[in-house]
Amino acid sequence: MNTLTPSTERQRTRDAIIELALERPRSHWVTLNCHRDLPDDVAYRRLLRWRTELMRRLHGQRFYQLPEIDRFEFVGAREFTQAGEPHFHLVCSVPEYLAKTFERIA
Repeated sequence: MNTLTPSTERQRTRDAIIELALERPRSHWVTLNCHRDLPDDVAYRRLLRWRTELMRRLHGQRFYQLPEIDRFEFVGAREFTQAGEPHFHLVCSVPEYLAKTFERIA
């Protein structure tokens, strides 16, 4: 139980994440493995770096200027292997015209 966040706030956060996840059709499942025991902050920084590099390769350096509907996005969760190594399961929304490129570079 998270004593810092009341259960009603956790429920609102959960509902907002589900609503966000259902806004666009999802096209790809991705698992990102770290293959080493990393602290949470390092694993998340690697996830963010992967996202930035992928956005640049898919959309160019000015990816942040594109409308949201034209951008790659994902919703995901972190898990741990039996060895304690973090990895991420992501459900991705990739614009159809970028699907082949995404599959090649992701």
